[in-house]
Amino acid sequence: GTATAVNLTVSGDLVPSTPLSHRNYIINGGMNVWQRGTSFSGSEAFTADRWYKGLSGGTATVTQQAFTNGQTDVPNNPSYFLRCAASVGNDALRVEQKIEDVAVISGQTVTLSFYAKGTNPAGGNYQIRVGQYFGTGGSTNLDSVDTNAFTVTSSWQKFEEILTIPSISG
Repeated sequence: GTATAVNLTVSGDLVPSTPLSHRNYIINGGMNVWQRGTSFSGSEAFTADRWYKGLSGGTATVTQQAFTNGQTDVPNNPSYFLRCAASVGNDALRVEQKIEDVAVISGQTVTLSFYAKGTNPAGGNYQIRVGQYFGTGGSTNLDSVDTNAFTVTSSWQKFEEILTIPSISG
């Protein structure tokens, strides 16, 4: 599939209304910066800046793709998107970004929004996962799945999920 314009913003009544309170926590969500190159094959690898491709079986290739100037499928005329082509042998493929400081959105309601399109000839589904990792000697790591699986089509669609990030209290 392909993805672009990924945003993760804090929402809800608990958020203070300060100049940075509603900023995007995803860095390079527009897929504009690719300092490591523009094509990555094989198993796990860093791809576009701040983005990581992880696999559980099989192989995948991530490439930078350019939007046609003036396209209207995705708003704000983005320049690039990330394309990930996976082999049939995959039972899980991740495109992920880690947000620094597990406390920054702890206990908050966030909105994750992105545009995606693609095909899925082998079936299966796409899911949003949230993980909290505390390092060695810290609390138990948390890996949760948003229960709303989504389906991509051959046309760009906007997906938006409202997620409650677990508190790190205690």
